Amino acid sequence: YWRDWSSDVCSSDLYRWEDVASLQQALEGSHWVLNLAGKSVQCRPNAANHQELIHSRVNTTTALGEAISRCHNPPSCWINASGAGIYPEKGRAQDEDAPTNGETMMADVARRWEAAVMQANTPSTLKVMLRITLVLGAQGGVFPVFKTLVRLGQGGRQGSGQQRMSWIHVEDLYRMVVFIGQQEAIQGAVNAGAPQTMSNAEFMKAMRKVLGFPFGIPAPEWLISIGTSIIGVN
Repeated sequence: YWRDWSSDVCSSDLYRWEDVASLQQALEGSHWVLNLAGKSVQCRPNAANHQELIHSRVNTTTALGEAISRCHNPPSCWINASGAGIYPEKGRAQDEDAPTNGETMMADVARRWEAAVMQANTPSTLKVMLRITLVLGAQGGVFPVFKTLVRLGQGGRQGSGQQRMSWIHVEDLYRMVVFIGQQEAIQGAVNAGAPQTMSNAEFMKAMRKVLGFPFGIPAPEWLISIGTSIIGVN
């Protein structure tokens, strides 16, 4: 069950986020539901994008929770995307019990997103907030962005290069979602990412090695802005 945020339409023209009754109809009798709706995080960290990131996640999640609450035969499990950016950066991987007081734009978005899930009145449906890290895949996620930067010669460290990074392959993310849905016992926050982190400098070095580029220009913030403009990040 997916939704194209740019068109305000769900997987069928019969179902719209502003029409809770139609969402209820779509979800009635379903086994479990996965919500990934939201504006792409591949955008500039400005006020306009911040509000759109929140709006595109919180409003849709609230509508979904209302629809599930109205179901006579609701799904047994509701998996809702969240972000691993909810944690403060401490130079190591965080478990689900770590404080969620990150100070970044995405931390604020993730907290509001999860609050919308928890506020939904769905006593017969287990709720899972999937705190997803960087998703890597040959055809999607953030890998194509990094690959393009490397091929433009901008594959050096970004900023200080010391910021820690974690990731998950898109196939592992898919398998994780299926596993959670099949268990019918898992609930609460679940991290979706590798158990170890590496520095941005180490990550970009690995990217250059895989793509066969021996060098990459270190990227201060102004250069990152130019690079992302070239590849169409708004």
